[in-house]
Amino acid sequence: MGADGSGERTILSGALFGWMFSANDQGVVCSKYDPSGVAHLFSCNLEGDETRQLLNLPGGEVLMDLSPDGRTILFSPRSRREEIWIQPLGGGTPCAWRPMP
Repeated sequence: MGADGSGERTILSGALFGWMFSANDQGVVCSKYDPSGVAHLFSCNLEGDETRQLLNLPGGEVLMDLSPDGRTILFSPRSRREEIWIQPLGGGTPCAWRPMP
């Protein structure tokens, strides 16, 4: 998009919330409702031609933060709101985060 607002384009649509830019502004990570009405985490490049669902936990997820290098997402499963989980942005197995004693 130009500085004057020209060239605007939609990269994600639907009910979005809790979005943030990944490291180096390479894309966006957000919570988005799927067709069944459950909010899951999605990522999209800034061109809008590569959107993918990052997680599919029962009940959905809430985006909390991205690591400073943009490689890891911190989120909370909606079924366990008191927990913080982490997962590599590129995919992998999510795991519960435990603070050091």
